[in-house]
Amino acid sequence: MLYRLVMARSDFQVSKDACIAMQKFVSDDAHPLYFHLFTSAVVAYAKPFVQSDLGVIRGEWKKFPRPWMNTVHAHALNARNEVIAHNDPNIRSIWILPGTLDVGGEERSWSARPVFKIEGYHVYQDFFPALEQLCNFQMLRLTKVIDEQTAHLYDFSNKPLQEFQLTRNDES
Repeated sequence: MLYRLVMARSDFQVSKDACIAMQKFVSDDAHPLYFHLFTSAVVAYAKPFVQSDLGVIRGEWKKFPRPWMNTVHAHALNARNEVIAHNDPNIRSIWILPGTLDVGGEERSWSARPVFKIEGYHVYQDFFPALEQLCNFQMLRLTKVIDEQTAHLYDFSNKPLQEFQLTRNDES
């Protein structure tokens, strides 16, 4: 379990960093970095909750003391599942736009062929600051459990002189 929790804390840090970059550098969803930072934020946040060889973190890590945290958690997982990792046709609808434009009542061609507009997942304006706060909350409580488990598994009163690798076998 320690291995999984350390990885989860790292994933939440990556998500938090993407949220900070989004708030600092991106003004709207038309910005060229928007989709990349959005993807990074939601995929990194969702990784601990998605089935993998490491397993998922369960129980208390999906329970939150404030309703807004439940909302942000659900939005991040939904964005990952419906738009980033998969193309849910109920969310990602496609619109065909004719290659013409009405200019002063006169139709002008601007493209030789139709243009496709793909709908995405829309998050509310404060999603990224809220996800950053949720990541902080998750990392704080993970750190407490990680410290407890590390103390239980290893005697650091005599600090090791060299680094050593945590393996998944160390958890028993």
